[in-house]
Amino acid sequence: MVVSGNQVTINTHAPHPLLSQTFSRNSERLPTIAQVKSYIYTDRQWAEAGEFDREKHQLTMLVRESYVGQSFMLLTDEFIRSLQLLCRDFKSIVEIGAGIGWLGHWLGKYGVRIQASIDNKSWCEFPQDRYLDIVQKMDSLDYLLLYPEVELYILAWPQEDDLATRIWQALRPGQYLLYIGEDRDGCTANSAFFELIHGHEVVNNVTWKMKQSFLSFDDFHDQPHLYRKR
Repeated sequence: MVVSGNQVTINTHAPHPLLSQTFSRNSERLPTIAQVKSYIYTDRQWAEAGEFDREKHQLTMLVRESYVGQSFMLLTDEFIRSLQLLCRDFKSIVEIGAGIGWLGHWLGKYGVRIQASIDNKSWCEFPQDRYLDIVQKMDSLDYLLLYPEVELYILAWPQEDDLATRIWQALRPGQYLLYIGEDRDGCTANSAFFELIHGHEVVNNVTWKMKQSFLSFDDFHDQPHLYRKR
């Protein structure tokens, strides 16, 4: 990081520690919540604290811009550990709409065995080699229809189209969907999806801990929700 007057920039030759630790295949652990909050603002943290640091705010915006090129959701040690607890009750887990694949990568690093990370690799302009090796090129809905035995699907930050809706409609009774994204009228999924999943959320101590360990970027409003198709 370089501070000059009121301007804050990130040295592209020396990535910010939050970026280099999170998006390195050689890293063994993700940053903790405390580490993330020491670097940037999250969850309207500055507003709740009644303080505003202009330089930290500028750094937050710059880190977020670089971060979302890899993952829209903030990845922390505590959140992945909470997913460890959630996933231990499922024999088969698949990440769909995996994007570059960092969530699946970190689940594997923390000992969560997932059956596959799936993406059709056509959602953005990134070259194909930007995807991690764990990501299989396939349409997420096609995979769901071909493997009806999967118990838990993970879907993070689906676009504002009908994909999340079609995925929910294709699920069989008893299957679970871990949705990570914004709520109705946000930047993920569409209104039909939120109408369909109403009343299907699983609420227990494990899902409560999962939500408590989740951080959002400042001005983002994503949250994890576990749903069970009935």
